[in-house]
Amino acid sequence: MKMGQTLINPSDFPVKIWRFPGIVVTLQRSNMEQRYNPSKIDISLLRDYCKQQGECVDYKKGELMERKGEPARWVGFVERGCFKYTVRRSIDGRERIVWFSFETELVGDYPNMLYGTPAQMTIEAMTPCRVWRISGEQLRQFCGQSRENERTIHEIGNHVLCQFKTHCCNIYQYTPCERYEQLLRRCPGVVNDLPLYAIASFLGVTSKTLSKLRRSITFGGK
Repeated sequence: MKMGQTLINPSDFPVKIWRFPGIVVTLQRSNMEQRYNPSKIDISLLRDYCKQQGECVDYKKGELMERKGEPARWVGFVERGCFKYTVRRSIDGRERIVWFSFETELVGDYPNMLYGTPAQMTIEAMTPCRVWRISGEQLRQFCGQSRENERTIHEIGNHVLCQFKTHCCNIYQYTPCERYEQLLRRCPGVVNDLPLYAIASFLGVTSKTLSKLRRSITFGGK
């Protein structure tokens, strides 16, 4: 998987960057932020639009941004905190985590929020969060303002598709150990910032399996 770096204004989001083979990991002070961009895309135009035309919303832990099956409404930038994207298995109703949005990342059920079509996932705050958000109608207005804005939305759409496609492929082609190591390279602080069950659900393994991996890889078998 080829990784790139989102162009973020350092004055807005103080970051440190570590480079691994084929991967650029950008970390906030919270060690939660991760970059999954397939190419270098400048999302500053949309970020600035969200701050100028949108609203700043604080979400409590457990509060929903979107609920699966209901009209999707919002997209925005996470200024603080972490969101999880979840679905429930038809066989037993158990929750499965399919994605995370960390600080400085986009959050929203794109492209469903563009036209208010039913959300495919529930998006829930895992911690107290702050988001600069806009509605689907506002995003369409942003897109129609210029060719540059339209190109930005097109690139973000490709970026979102690449994220989910890559995660889906990784579940089938890599072992649980390899998937855990990939997550650690992308987000080294994840073992401290997220509960064990959430990481296990995202990786598609049991908590027992993850506990063994966590002991052997993160803590050197201790």
